[in-house]
Amino acid sequence: MTAALGGVLLAAGVLFTVQGAETNLPPQTTAQRPEIQIPQSIFVKGGRDPFYPEKDPVPLPADTGQTNGLPPPPRPYVLVLRGITGTSVRRVALINNALFTEGERAEVPDRGIKKSVTCIRIGPNEAEVSVEGEPEHRTLRLREVGVSERER
Repeated sequence: MTAALGGVLLAAGVLFTVQGAETNLPPQTTAQRPEIQIPQSIFVKGGRDPFYPEKDPVPLPADTGQTNGLPPPPRPYVLVLRGITGTSVRRVALINNALFTEGERAEVPDRGIKKSVTCIRIGPNEAEVSVEGEPEHRTLRLREVGVSERER
């Protein structure tokens, strides 16, 4: 009896599915849709502040094209101490995605510039390094991560 009831329900489901499928077809039209013209945005430098429209327009700084004859200052070579692991006897420092032990030298990239970096000393929260072409050693410190108010 359950097999017969299941067969009847299956046939009814197929019947309703077939009938419902015909109503979901897109309309059969052969007419061409008109081309929609989208206007281009126009941006004007300066002008009124949208948050304070009553204020006077903000003037643009004058571009004189002069660079005072000096070349732009060189970008600093950035080294970031990302982590320290290991034991108190043998620590390992992660600097700009390169692993160092004390006394180890490696090429460390920063924004397309590679320099030779030597790890002098690794402490519990800092690492002292020597960078090729720099007269003084750098001390890199781990960034302190504060506890947010929700975690307290």
